[in-house]
Amino acid sequence: MKIKVEYIILILIITALSAFLLLKNNNRTNYNLPQLPRIEEKDISKIILHKADEEILLAKENDEWLINKDKFSADKEKMNAIIKEIAGLNLSALVSESKNYAIYDLDKDKKIGLEVLSGDKTLLKMDIGKTASSYRHTFVKPDNDYKVYQANGNLRSAFDKKVSDLRDKSIMRFDEDIAEVILNDGRREMKITKKITLADSGAAEWTADKNEKIKGNEIEQIINNLRNMNCDDFAEGKTKDDFDKFIYKIELKGNKTYSISFIEKKDDKYIAISSKNAYPFFIHEGRAKNLMKELDSLIDKEKK
Repeated sequence: MKIKVEYIILILIITALSAFLLLKNNNRTNYNLPQLPRIEEKDISKIILHKADEEILLAKENDEWLINKDKFSADKEKMNAIIKEIAGLNLSALVSESKNYAIYDLDKDKKIGLEVLSGDKTLLKMDIGKTASSYRHTFVKPDNDYKVYQANGNLRSAFDKKVSDLRDKSIMRFDEDIAEVILNDGRREMKITKKITLADSGAAEWTADKNEKIKGNEIEQIINNLRNMNCDDFAEGKTKDDFDKFIYKIELKGNKTYSISFIEKKDDKYIAISSKNAYPFFIHEGRAKNLMKELDSLIDKEKK
């Protein structure tokens, strides 16, 4: 009987301790956990990223996101990712009250300051630190709060960007048929025209100035490479007016005319300009050579 009573007492003690620990854990999880403002994606008109070495202003004008006072066009996919992260921000746990911000990359040299506005009204201000080891949470510090919290998601991947990362690198886009291609290698020009031959079930035939047959697959490759082309980077500090000569130029003609001119080679890239982008840019050597075809190599000598 004595042993039975001791078992009952032991069970009661274990139950009481379990309940105490559970309540303590719940209280700790919900302790002063602030509620971030709910932000609708449509209300966001301005985003400012404060970093130790630069400040980036992203402003929405006529449904287009622009970067800084230069008003560079921003990449739509990257902006959508940033906006979705802002709209979905949620704090999941209190991490620290020690004010030791360096271990969370929330010190002034490593933190990313995030400011979100709707017009002139500030919707949110917070500091973003490093990502947790799980890569599913990020350490953050809301404005006017000394505590460090855990936010859901890998915020660093969306917000840790430079201007060059956020710029729209599209330098040419078109979906129309091209009927004429003009290639100029700096020494001579070759005008190549597409003809539809009924004898070959409507197949396209490309011919040059002197009715020379041209390798159609090579011309189609040039057109398709340019159809949705991005640059590798922009030539900072340069404008189109800085260049008046080229080493190779491609013109495509459909209902509209599209052109790209390669100016010079720098290391493993070519600097170039396009009729569809206001800024000089870089194209990697391998991609450039796929476009800068040797003119004589395009002649199909097997066809007459």
